[in-house]
Amino acid sequence: MADGGPHADPHSEDSTLRNLSDANILECPICLEQLRQPKSLPCRHSLCEECLSSYIVSEVLGTSDTATSFICPVCRTLTHPVDKSEDKEKWAQQFPTDNVAIEMIQLRNRTTEPRYCAPCQRKGSMTSAQF
Repeated sequence: MADGGPHADPHSEDSTLRNLSDANILECPICLEQLRQPKSLPCRHSLCEECLSSYIVSEVLGTSDTATSFICPVCRTLTHPVDKSEDKEKWAQQFPTDNVAIEMIQLRNRTTEPRYCAPCQRKGSMTSAQF
């Protein structure tokens, strides 16, 4: 075993939460905020339901009315809704809710460490975010 002094357990809850925060996996790739009502696409990317719905509508807007798919905004995978005959505004609702993301967000929000608002941090303000 190498001597390197005390190290944080990489499998501890705090370490895991820090890694989740660093990786931005709980962040919507469209609005760049914490996922809200996350929906999981078949390619495993998760987006806020509202963001996904807006994206789908704008993505298929320029195509014909018979569009039956859209492209994932992250990996560009062709994605088909469960029921193509429904209004495009409702396609996002058809995808499964990402319950794992919801649980990780709840776990992260339970930590006692102060969290900071990302836009405020970019402006230089280090005021704790209020939830």
